Amino acid sequence: MVSRRDQFQAYRFLARRQTAALLRDDYDSAEGPLRRMSSGVTASIAVAVVVLAAVALFGVVRPGGGASWKDGKSIIVERETGTRYVYRGGTLHPVLNYASALLVLRGGGLVEVSRGDLGHTPRGAPIGIPGAPDSLPAPADVVKNGWTACSAPATDQTGTPHPIVKVSTGRPPGGSPLPPGGGVLVSDAEHDEFLIWNGSRLRLAADSYVPAALGYAAVPPLPVGDAWVNAVPQGPDLAPPTIPGAGSTGPAIGGRPSTVGQLFRIGAGPTGYVMLGDGLAPISALQLTLLLSSPASAAAYPDGRVTALPLTQQDLTATPRSATSPATTSQLPAQPPRLVDTGTTAVAVCASVTDANQPPAVSTVPTPVQTLTGVPPVAVDGLGTPVADGFAIPPGHGAVVRALPAQGVTTGTVYLITDLGVKFPVAGTGVLGDLGLKDVSPVPVPVGMLALFPTGPTLAEDAAALTQPFGPSQPSPKTSTIR
Repeated sequence: MVSRRDQFQAYRFLARRQTAALLRDDYDSAEGPLRRMSSGVTASIAVAVVVLAAVALFGVVRPGGGASWKDGKSIIVERETGTRYVYRGGTLHPVLNYASALLVLRGGGLVEVSRGDLGHTPRGAPIGIPGAPDSLPAPADVVKNGWTACSAPATDQTGTPHPIVKVSTGRPPGGSPLPPGGGVLVSDAEHDEFLIWNGSRLRLAADSYVPAALGYAAVPPLPVGDAWVNAVPQGPDLAPPTIPGAGSTGPAIGGRPSTVGQLFRIGAGPTGYVMLGDGLAPISALQLTLLLSSPASAAAYPDGRVTALPLTQQDLTATPRSATSPATTSQLPAQPPRLVDTGTTAVAVCASVTDANQPPAVSTVPTPVQTLTGVPPVAVDGLGTPVADGFAIPPGHGAVVRALPAQGVTTGTVYLITDLGVKFPVAGTGVLGDLGLKDVSPVPVPVGMLALFPTGPTLAEDAAALTQPFGPSQPSPKTSTIR
């Protein structure tokens, strides 16, 4: 007698044959028609399980939700809005800028958290340093190839000539360095004239005879920006030395009387001597030229005609020498420098600093600086010092520098310069480490060149933790500190 089990198996066999005949046109096939579908479903389920396990593992290694952001070591970025927070004392504090967040946390990374994960966590007052940078250079993007300041002719919106000053990294492309002993004559906004020579600026005396005495009367000065003039190290004024007691009786020369302030020269030599109260003092060709043209020298000549009196070597040997010098000549040229011909076309004049212990290298660029790359700052910084009109610093780059007030000085304020051309004083040895620049050594830069950069707020850890007003109606930041 056939059992129920046999009947069930016979029914299934018949059903498979019918299904095979319908789906595969082969009712005697040994493989079931739905076997591949079953295998695919099984494989899909296995892949889904593996993916879910990987996602769970990633959530453990790189948590983005839950409460992992409450460790107080990360800058929290709200995913939906991009708002930055720091978590301190059970409260989320909006932070004004990226630099402030790093200073509050003493460094740290970013963690992106959804608004839902932040939930109902209490919000506190904003904290940070107003005006601190939001973009910081990476150590590999810190520039160390020096700085160049150029002044080029331009006009303002009214058509009035107004030289522009641009600061860039490295040396200017092209251009001609000043030849040895050469100089270029420039003037600032107040029409004061300066001789740029040997990496320094020598102010021409206001007296009108000085340019003519040096042979510069027919050379128009090149207008430059005040900020550029201030960036070039200051030297002594280009003026005749002051002769104490000019017009009084001096020591005799070869039995002949002399007057303090009289000038002497041996033969046709370029150099000469001036009579001082205690004897003759040597002077350079430049000083002799200026004294011969100075109206003050007429007091030493009874007839008022200033000239270099002849002097023999025998008289020089017999005449006492002065124990003093009329002026220090080490920072002045020995003779009037030959001016660089800037021609009739507009040119830019540039000063480059690659070694802070050396004077800047001055060059002229035959084409003006047409485009200012970067963001022009305000006309003056907080101290009223003229600053550059624009900056050409590669985006995302910056510099860590140390102000060098004088050659050989090893101490000075450390600044962080961003790609916007703003310098921020760095307070404390740990600040650079907080900003991810621990291994970057500050590069010394002369204070004159640094003065071209507008100064931002000081970057300090304590200042970054101060709360700030919620709106512009509040007069000043609060004094409380978030710990």
